[in-house]
Amino acid sequence: MKQEIPDRTKDSIRGLSTLKKNGRKVRSLKFKGEINSLPLKQYRNTWRIIDRHHVHIQGIKQSLRVRGMFQIPKDAELASALLIRKHGDYYLHVTTFQTKMTSKKQYRSYNWWKTKTKLEKAYDKNTSIKKDIRNKLVRKLTEQFSTICYQDDSIKAWQRIWGKRILNTSLGGITSALQKKARTPRRVPRFVPTTQKCSRCNARNETNLYDRVYECVHCGLVIDRDLNAAINIEKEGVPTVRRELTPADTRGSTLVEYNDIPYVRANMVVETGSSSQIVKPTIFSRG
Repeated sequence: MKQEIPDRTKDSIRGLSTLKKNGRKVRSLKFKGEINSLPLKQYRNTWRIIDRHHVHIQGIKQSLRVRGMFQIPKDAELASALLIRKHGDYYLHVTTFQTKMTSKKQYRSYNWWKTKTKLEKAYDKNTSIKKDIRNKLVRKLTEQFSTICYQDDSIKAWQRIWGKRILNTSLGGITSALQKKARTPRRVPRFVPTTQKCSRCNARNETNLYDRVYECVHCGLVIDRDLNAAINIEKEGVPTVRRELTPADTRGSTLVEYNDIPYVRANMVVETGSSSQIVKPTIFSRG
C-alpha cells in the first residue's frame, strides 16, 4: 500500500509533462505536507470487507466501521477503493464491476417512445408535487410567523450523504422561497454549530448524525436534537434574551401537524409558557 502513493505521484508528473509538451501552462511542483486520499488498489490485499458494517485496511490492526455498505449490490465484483479524508471525516469510495442492464425495447421504436413519454409525465408529476409542497408550506409559515430564522445549510453536501432522498424533497426550494416571501427572514451562517451547541449553557458537545437526543455533559440538559438546534438558530437569528429552557417546558411542548398539505407532514414544536414558537425542521414525505 505504501508503494501506491509514489506510483500516483509519478503518474501525476507524467500527466503534467504531457500537458507541458502540448503547450499547456504548467507551474512548478510544490511540497505537499499532507495527503487527503489514499488509493487501495487490490481487494483482499490492501483492503477487504469483513461484514455489512466493517472493513479491514492494510496497516490498520482493528477493523473500521463504515456506514452505507448496503449501497454495494450483492452480485457486484469489488475492485479498487479510495480512502478519503474530508472536513475531519473519512469516506471509502469503492469501485465495482456490475452487469450492465440494457433496455429490452428497440431504440426509437413505438414502445420506446411510449415508455419515454410515460417517464417524462412521471417526472413532471413529481416536480409538480414538490412545487405544491413548497408553496403550501411556505404560505403556512409566512402567515403564522412574522420573523423566520433558518440556517444556510449546504443542500449539495446533504445530497452527497443521502443521495436521492434529498433530491426527492423540496428543501432547497423552501429556503429560497422563505428568503423572498418572509416578512423578516433571518439567515444564520452555515458554519455556526447549532446542532452541537447546548441551547442552555452554550457549551459545545460532539454529536453524531444518528444521535436524535442531545445530552449536554456540562449542564445536564436532555432535549430533542432538532429542538435544540432550532432554539440555537432562533438565538442567532434574533439575538434577544430568552428565558432558560427547563425540562418541564420540553415535556409540555405541543406538536402541530400540517395534515392539510398532501404528501407531507411538517411538525412544529411550540414551547409552553412562551410567546415564541420554534419550528422543528422535520418533514416526512408520504409519497
